[in-house]
Amino acid sequence: MYQDIVIEINDNSLIKTKVYSIRKSLMCISSMYIFLYFFLFFCSFFIENKIKRNSQIISSIILFILNFLGFNGYKLYDFCLIKIYNIYLILELIIKIISFFYLNNLFLVIIFLILIVFNLWIIKLSYKFLKYLKFLNNEEINSLKNHWTPNIYNVIYI
Repeated sequence: MYQDIVIEINDNSLIKTKVYSIRKSLMCISSMYIFLYFFLFFCSFFIENKIKRNSQIISSIILFILNFLGFNGYKLYDFCLIKIYNIYLILELIIKIISFFYLNNLFLVIIFLILIVFNLWIIKLSYKFLKYLKFLNNEEINSLKNHWTPNIYNVIYI
């Protein structure tokens, strides 16, 4: 015998769940980029050419800071920091697309295609995060900031 269990979920609870899950994904991605640029910063000290070394150090510091701003924007639900991070993501995508046309190595072409698709996916997630965040009021955003976690519902058949 089966028994139907009806669980009512209001729209705001569903939106909060989406914001929560997208936020976790974007924080994970931006933290991986933070680690990558931190590693790139230390690797740049082994470049022998002084001009290349200095440009690598400066660019890795700037990219580290921009990804750190994105991470904190997602962590704090800060529209301004997230928009700055989105502008950085769009500029990075444009640079990757322009650079793609100057590649003549098949391996690099494949890598850049994967990076471009990955970058598009991150931008899509980030804009979806902002879109859903706009639907929430201050009280719901504060509950998310105060470590709200979604309820997991299991449907049990008796």
